Amino acid sequence: MRQGAFYEMQAQLILCQAGLQIVATNFIATGIGEIDIIATPSQQSLLIFVEVRSRKKSQFGTAADSISPTKQGRIYRTAEYFLQQHPEYAEYECRFDVLLFDVMADGVVHEWLVAAF
Repeated sequence: MRQGAFYEMQAQLILCQAGLQIVATNFIATGIGEIDIIATPSQQSLLIFVEVRSRKKSQFGTAADSISPTKQGRIYRTAEYFLQQHPEYAEYECRFDVLLFDVMADGVVHEWLVAAF
């Protein structure tokens, strides 16, 4: 299993433990982008688009540093495409979260950034 897939599975566990239901994983809009996880809390009209990032701690920065404005734009456009393809969510509010996994010599630290962008 590739490292990205491992952390995406870990992120799904974290989201489910927080009471969210997974709507989709690895949603691809060809030529636009991909969203790692789409989730919703039960009893709420909220759709959460989750980007999962992992990075070994280095001089190049943390996992959070790897989410550029260009990447954010791709996620927004992919979310718009998802909503076009799934009209049942048209009235839902949307939120963009990031689940970060910083891999360090002594272990992994995760952080959930709610409404990250």
